[in-house]
Amino acid sequence: MFSLKKVKKILPKTFYGRSFLILILPLFLMTLIVLFVFFDRQWQHVTKLLSDKIANQIHASLHLLDHEAPPLSQALIYNYFKLRVHSSPPASHLAFQGWSDDLAKSILKQSLDEELKRPSEIFFLKDTIFVKLQRHTQHVYFEFPRKHLLSKTTYVFIMWMLGLPFLLFLIAWLFMKNQIRPLHKLAAAADRFGKGKSINSFKPEGSFEVRQAGVAFNIMRERLQRQIHQRLKMLAGISHDLRTPLTRLKLQLSIMQKEGHATYNMDADIEEMKTMIEGYLTFAQGNQYEETRDIYIDRLFSDLENKYSSSKVVICPADHVLIETRIHSLKRAMQNIIDNGLKYATHVWLQCDMKGDELFFIFDDDGPSIPESYREAVFKPFYRLDPSRNKKTGGIGLGLSIAKDIIHQLGGRVLLEDSPRGGLRVVFQLPM
Repeated sequence: MFSLKKVKKILPKTFYGRSFLILILPLFLMTLIVLFVFFDRQWQHVTKLLSDKIANQIHASLHLLDHEAPPLSQALIYNYFKLRVHSSPPASHLAFQGWSDDLAKSILKQSLDEELKRPSEIFFLKDTIFVKLQRHTQHVYFEFPRKHLLSKTTYVFIMWMLGLPFLLFLIAWLFMKNQIRPLHKLAAAADRFGKGKSINSFKPEGSFEVRQAGVAFNIMRERLQRQIHQRLKMLAGISHDLRTPLTRLKLQLSIMQKEGHATYNMDADIEEMKTMIEGYLTFAQGNQYEETRDIYIDRLFSDLENKYSSSKVVICPADHVLIETRIHSLKRAMQNIIDNGLKYATHVWLQCDMKGDELFFIFDDDGPSIPESYREAVFKPFYRLDPSRNKKTGGIGLGLSIAKDIIHQLGGRVLLEDSPRGGLRVVFQLPM
């Protein structure tokens, strides 16, 4: 049963394939229609006329054979009709038949039956055709060239009909390939930008519409980068400017403490505000733009081992695989997860795994895990999950948020799961 969904399944999925199909399908249908009309009308009609002519010539030749002596009759038949008469069969009965010989043979057989009213056999050889007829008590064989029945122009016409579409097919393929190449470049640039990788030079090219899309992509990329830089610069500036009044307040409180005034609560509030401002600066620093560079995973793990020489951090050996990433940003995200784990757990384990074209950094700890209902909320900036984490351990709730922002800028995602070590598992899933 015809179904539109079934048709969609077999259609090409790519823009290149569909565009190519739009160009080739009408050409293919036109070729089929022309070939059908040619064979059904012109070729069969011409072959029928030639077959009737040969049948008439053979009929006249039989009449000459009945009324003239063999040497003279054979000479007359050859001079008038270009037919050779033999009393014995051809040396080889092996037929050399092409794809159109069967149809031509049936048409010739029909003309012979209509004209001669006697049984006949037809043999197609390489360059000639033999017709076997019953004459009195003997058989007679008429030989004539194949070109009297089948013209070579027929094959030339068929070759042109099949070769010309193939030539147009090749030209269309080259043209479409050149037109699709700018789209591939635009898609690759958008993919690199989405993964947080640097785009050194992207020049819009191709047709007007494709160039227009490329220009729009460049404008969008510049606007996003400018907006991010302005937001981070503003956040860093505000946080930096707040340090000065906080320092003055801290100095005034120290003077008041010397005079015997009770300032414990005010001092604690100022310290908390200072910690929050440091968190703002850390958050802004973690979101700063960084160019991508190449680094081997084992080298990255070696740098982390040098930083965390304590036995509380266990870093498993990694493969010697080259990746392109923002090295400092990725290190900051990994350090945030390790530091966060050390605050709430005794040990932290780090390992790397690769599946297909994806890279997985897996962090496990043996501390308290996070309930599934809170795993989305903990990624919010300044969010603290007091029931599952000890507030006295410090921090203002930016570790996971900074890590998530960095990994998202690199085109990946962060997953929270239950660790087989008994605590929390954090997974960085990044494209290679």
